Amino acid sequence: MLNSKKKNKDISFIFCVFNEYPSLNNNIEKTIKFISKKKYSQEIIIIDNNSTDGSKELIKSLNFKDIIKIYNNKNIGKGGSSRKAIQKSRGKYVIIHDIDNEYRIEDCYKCYEHAKKTKSNLVIGSRVYKKNFIYMINYLGVIFLTKLINILFQSNLSDAASMPKLIEKKFYNKLNFICNGFDFDFELITKSLRLNAKITQVDVIYSPRSYKEGKKIKAFRDGMLCMIRIIKDRFISVKKIVK
Repeated sequence: MLNSKKKNKDISFIFCVFNEYPSLNNNIEKTIKFISKKKYSQEIIIIDNNSTDGSKELIKSLNFKDIIKIYNNKNIGKGGSSRKAIQKSRGKYVIIHDIDNEYRIEDCYKCYEHAKKTKSNLVIGSRVYKKNFIYMINYLGVIFLTKLINILFQSNLSDAASMPKLIEKKFYNKLNFICNGFDFDFELITKSLRLNAKITQVDVIYSPRSYKEGKKIKAFRDGMLCMIRIIKDRFISVKKIVK
């Protein structure tokens, strides 16, 4: 149930968009309708990262009530947009969810229920057990970066790069985040681990798309940025991690 009158929410959904018109056109209305049927206090924040393919106009045309729409004047990156939207969120839990049809909105609620049950600070979807990847380099990159985190932080994660990512807003507010790109996904994990957060994972369904279908992550470039972030966050002072 979407309700803007109540200040505090159970869940804040963050949808970051950049040139996603085909998938957005196919998914956004049914996703919002699905969320609105759930009996939770919820809000949706859609943030457009200066799209040029009609995504921005499509978002403006949505007639659903109680949705916060943010339009960036320039591309500030997936991480930058996520951070900007989270600042405006009012949920006890914030869920970053990709609206590109690779992940199911139903699994966001699995993460939410799991967080409540386990009192987790951060819940991450996991898709690697099914190995449902189009590009082997992407799969190997996920495995490598996850193992690197597990070695450096003595954790036991299976898929650090997956979505959705749910984080407790109260815990999020303790941390100082700086990443603007896809490395923000890893910064959420590494800085949470430095503060001894409780991080858990749930299996999610993953339907990968190709670069022709709009996939944007660049395996080598983004993988290197994520690796650097992981290593930095392991050795920087905790004073630089907390606010």
